[in-house]
Amino acid sequence: MARVLKFIKDNKIAVFGFGFVLAVSVLIRFAMVGSEGRVVVASALNQSKIAMTQVSCLSIDPHKIRFNGAEYDTSKVMKLIDEVFSIQPTLLESEQVACPWVFAATIVKNANFGVKHNGRPAKYLVSVDVCASRPGKQVLDPNWCLSKNVYVFGSPLPVPTLFKLGLIGLGRLQSKQSNEWDVFDERVTP
Repeated sequence: MARVLKFIKDNKIAVFGFGFVLAVSVLIRFAMVGSEGRVVVASALNQSKIAMTQVSCLSIDPHKIRFNGAEYDTSKVMKLIDEVFSIQPTLLESEQVACPWVFAATIVKNANFGVKHNGRPAKYLVSVDVCASRPGKQVLDPNWCLSKNVYVFGSPLPVPTLFKLGLIGLGRLQSKQSNEWDVFDERVTP
């Protein structure tokens, strides 16, 4: 114990500096993901030719579910779609004829988004899309899409939580005016 006290006495500036940095980082963490486990999310509408209420099924192209450029486990996203929308999704290759709506999502971490909330930049961009496929073809119809960019602010979050926040943002009603943002906070488990 005496050695610890001597070390603190000899290195006051370093010890108090470390304590200060630790305290500030804890405060920042609680500011972005509050003590109640809430995170701020903002979504921007890219295109809205359909509403999620029109979608009764979803096909998923496993090559279009991505996190930081790499393909992500489609089965986890399928469970989240069922949880958020109560829609049992199917894989694109097996069920496209039965379900014309195709889902795609991409998450980009720590990009320079230029999107800020209270002066803090977004940590993640979750780009989510639902488009109709052209009858009898595996080509998407760009005239029938719902597309949003969902920005997540705060501390690092698990990838499934980010996909879920993207789905929640996709499902929220939003003005068709592209200059309006939908900002909301959502309870998460970091």
